[in-house]
Amino acid sequence: MVSKLDESVGRIIHSLGKASRLDNSIVLFYSDNGGPTVGTFNNTGSNWPLRGQKFSPWEGAVRVPAAIWSPLLKKKSSISEQPIYVGDFLPTLAAAANIKIKHKIDGVNVWPHLMSGKPFGWTSKDKETELFETFEDIWNLTSDMNDQYKYLKAHKTEGWPLNNLEPDFLHSLNEIWNLTSYTKDQYNHLMTVEPDGGSLQHKEPEILHMMDEIWNLTSYMRGQYKYILGTTIDGQYDGVLSQRNPNVIDPRDGKYEQTIKSTLTSKALGKYDDKKLSNELIRKLRSKSEIVCPNSGTPCDALSEECLYNIWLDPCEQNNLARHPKYAKILNEMRQGVEFFRSTAVPPKTGGIKPEYGPSRHNCLWSNYLEEAPTDYILQCDYGSPPCQT
Repeated sequence: MVSKLDESVGRIIHSLGKASRLDNSIVLFYSDNGGPTVGTFNNTGSNWPLRGQKFSPWEGAVRVPAAIWSPLLKKKSSISEQPIYVGDFLPTLAAAANIKIKHKIDGVNVWPHLMSGKPFGWTSKDKETELFETFEDIWNLTSDMNDQYKYLKAHKTEGWPLNNLEPDFLHSLNEIWNLTSYTKDQYNHLMTVEPDGGSLQHKEPEILHMMDEIWNLTSYMRGQYKYILGTTIDGQYDGVLSQRNPNVIDPRDGKYEQTIKSTLTSKALGKYDDKKLSNELIRKLRSKSEIVCPNSGTPCDALSEECLYNIWLDPCEQNNLARHPKYAKILNEMRQGVEFFRSTAVPPKTGGIKPEYGPSRHNCLWSNYLEEAPTDYILQCDYGSPPCQT
């Protein structure tokens, strides 16, 4: 199926190129959610090595691949680790089209980040340059963390209120220099500037994946941490629901790089590349996008306890930090974040299940609720039934 999807997308890209429309296009391709591996309407979709699936709070449900292309993007052929929520696409694409959004919405404009590849939220060129130069110097220092912090503080620009963020920033630095798997992109997530170009602050991106008062379920992410309270289907979707068989190898894998470069998409977009797409670059991007699970740590039973993960270092959600006293402050802050959103959320309205508004009473079609009266007859609407007759 994926190879056929490649072909269909390729034909669209090829047609846009043939019509000279790619010069002014943004191509965005992403999944809506993780695959339903088990349960109702399950299919062969696999979220391995992530936990969970569609209709669950785990990364297998909410973490999906995405690709964006445009001649406007300056940092092509790269991997972004910036967390993006589907609601961000509206303000992002509106900004790219120079459309002003008058109303306050939940989404965040990440177009400047996507266009430049620079840290999410930067609007001040001077502060951006200084922080990068200082960070690159610090990255190579071997002195202890406090000296590194003092070095950064000594090189701040005038008017940069670093004292306002010292406690949180010091904690972030401690995480960075004691965990070698941190990347510069992950560090960039920690730093942002107010939209009006104001003072530099420690402002971590937040994503409320779900807050369901019916299931008593919450999944909330802030910065590198993710908080889960409750789960679905009595925990039936909480584990790794599919496994990759290492003995099954796609026969095309040996010619992977050549397969990529021979696609219609690659041929159509190749002329916009700053440099020719090499086999080495393809392998590098493929490797960087791979999800690697660390060694298992402290498990979490979402049916009976709170779960807290450092999702950057533990994308497979294997080590529950909520059980460790050193993360008590972070756990409490995550709870407070959840309560803030809960206090502003609109209570859900549900009238229960009403079978008369299902497809069987609407000529095998899903219609807008309460807009059309149900039919007097009932049709058998399933995968094995003949085409619906009215």
